[in-house]
Amino acid sequence: MNEFKKLIKNKLEMIIGDDIRVDVRDVTKNNNVTKCAVCFIEKNSVASPTIYIDKFYEEYKDGRNIKDICDDIMDIYARCIKVPNLPFEPDEIYDYKKVKNYVSYKIINFEMNREMLKSVPHFKYLDLAVVFYLVINEGKIGNASVIVQNSLLEYWDIPITKLKTDAFLNTQHKYPAKITRMDDIISEFIMEDLNNYKIEGEDAINSDLVSPERIEEIVREEMGYTNMENIDMYVLTNSIKFNGATCITYPKVLEKFAKEHNSDICIIPSSVHEVILVPVDSIDRNNIDNMIKEVNSNELENIDILSDHVYIYKRALKDIVY
Repeated sequence: MNEFKKLIKNKLEMIIGDDIRVDVRDVTKNNNVTKCAVCFIEKNSVASPTIYIDKFYEEYKDGRNIKDICDDIMDIYARCIKVPNLPFEPDEIYDYKKVKNYVSYKIINFEMNREMLKSVPHFKYLDLAVVFYLVINEGKIGNASVIVQNSLLEYWDIPITKLKTDAFLNTQHKYPAKITRMDDIISEFIMEDLNNYKIEGEDAINSDLVSPERIEEIVREEMGYTNMENIDMYVLTNSIKFNGATCITYPKVLEKFAKEHNSDICIIPSSVHEVILVPVDSIDRNNIDNMIKEVNSNELENIDILSDHVYIYKRALKDIVY
């Protein structure tokens, strides 16, 4: 990796010239996950495009040459600096009145981020933490954001309660909660796969694609194999399916869902982006916790882990317990 960093830095410096400094550094992300990034630092600028290069390192180990990798990095950089309609100018980040409409919040694991939380304004929520960030860009070249540090909050000269109020209003308004049955989500996945599925044999004589009727039939068959019709499971996320687990903090969302199902709610933290809701009045907590831990260990990237145990929304308390 050190050799790769040096090669990348030297090659990019040759391409970009003297006006922009190239810095290759390790960046600590959610859950203390470290990623390697290239930063292009322009003179008199308070913000720098940051491009993560871990996947390029894997390609380099597989034999891809540095020139092709740097061409891809420069292509990403070119798109970064051409993104239109940025919500605010970089130097306006220090003026809270200019950026307050772009503050949002998310929930993360408290213990896994204990070190980072020392320099970040936050609130404890259950055994999780609420942290704040500024939304820079969405949906064009990815989701770009800036985590709010203690130093920035001090510069704004506002109390953390003001930041919390604005962030909660913005987040819940811009990214409303969405609850979908699990079997509907599985059906969507199957439909996406089948829409481009080339059939073989006699059916292919008159058509290159599976007919809509045949697709519906296959979906019903696949759903039958999963036995999902016997499991009342739902996915809670937000409208952009990013940091959607935060929706468990939205007022009335779980209360309304529990009332509709006349039941307490088992909340399975599948990732920071969504949770699974199961209406139940009693659960085998050990089994579910073990399942969550197994998925976190074997299926989920560390950066996306929210928690390793189940939560319960209690109707009588109108609150979550763990």
